[in-house]
Amino acid sequence: MLYRVLITQPENPLSGVLHRAFDRAGFIELLSLPGSVDWSSETAVSDLLEAIQPDAVINVCGWSDDGSAATQENLVSPAATLAQQCAQRDLVLIQPSSYRVFKGDKSGFTESDGVHPRDSVGQLYVQVEQHAAQVSRHIILRLSWVVGWQGVNLLTKILNPLISGGTAEIVSERRGSPVSTDDIGRVVSAMVKQISCGSSNWGVFHYGAADVCTEIELARYIAKRVDGKIEIKGQIQEVTTGATLEPLSAALGYRRLMDSFGVQPRKWKQGVSHELALWHDNNAIIADSV
Repeated sequence: MLYRVLITQPENPLSGVLHRAFDRAGFIELLSLPGSVDWSSETAVSDLLEAIQPDAVINVCGWSDDGSAATQENLVSPAATLAQQCAQRDLVLIQPSSYRVFKGDKSGFTESDGVHPRDSVGQLYVQVEQHAAQVSRHIILRLSWVVGWQGVNLLTKILNPLISGGTAEIVSERRGSPVSTDDIGRVVSAMVKQISCGSSNWGVFHYGAADVCTEIELARYIAKRVDGKIEIKGQIQEVTTGATLEPLSAALGYRRLMDSFGVQPRKWKQGVSHELALWHDNNAIIADSV
């Protein structure tokens, strides 16, 4: 029997890559939604779960790399409702989270570090994690910088001004371990596959690239990759840390995930190159990626 998985909020940036990853996996039955769902409504979510009977729920409601979709209504309320309903039915709940739960005042963070958010977005993600932790079979997956060819994230914030004549503002001191959206699909599908086979590794996990870069290193790499293939009309401008509330470090260790699920991290340049290639495929501007 196929393992039945429900992914919330189809319009979320993570939802599409997860669907593609599970479509390739072949061991999962992705459950279709009957239409729009009020994920904050106890009644609506209860009726949905009763009707489609999933084995696991992956909640991406309100998740975004830049935090733009993170509000009490869009992020926390759905997380609270889904956690309550999953706990009542003993369903597996997989909840993406963010490096933003940390202040960012260390060079890197592990799962054992206490959360200390720097801003209101980080505080919202802490609340989401607290709700998810009430489910006995839960996975909270904290992600470092997530880069993708579309949507609002660090890659597009750098790339779009470079090709349109704007200014990409960069905080040189910020450092992270960037992962591509497609790589997240690979990681989550691998975890679900093992859960479907009886794995019982629950709790908080981190995922970031195998190596770390600064924001300026990322920006220069993107500029180098596109230079000569398109005209770079914009510029990179370094700004002081005071201009941003972003944590200075988004570097997350991946050891627990690797030990528990055997998932090997990829280097950040591999993920960025892949996303630039996808951008090229969809925009027919950048030459083929390495």
